[in-house]
Amino acid sequence: MTTSVLSPVLRWALASSAPLNLCGAILFSPPGAPLRAWAGYPEAPAFYQWTLASWVLAFGVAYGHAAWVNRADRSLLALGAFGKGVFFALTVAMAMRAELPWLTVAAASPDLILAILFLVGLRRP
Repeated sequence: MTTSVLSPVLRWALASSAPLNLCGAILFSPPGAPLRAWAGYPEAPAFYQWTLASWVLAFGVAYGHAAWVNRADRSLLALGAFGKGVFFALTVAMAMRAELPWLTVAAASPDLILAILFLVGLRRP
């Protein structure tokens, strides 16, 4: 396991990701249906909603822990950058197809910023 002490910016990014992911887990869980409808996200069967919400929450806990102990495994940063980047890219793609409102893209923009910060953190030795 390759861990390193975090830069202040990367520690802030991880600490910010924890509550963002908690909000995402609530949004994508079955009880979050009113929030999803407001944000324009499509519905899915409850099994998939719980699965997505669980993974989003698990990563949020991992981000929060890494920020708390001021150390992060490079694989967490890589997976985080991938997940947050893909989420933003899918949101843009669905908005381009008029399947999501552009306001949803704006709401997903913190994930793009965090993905970039995670990638920058990966470049550090």
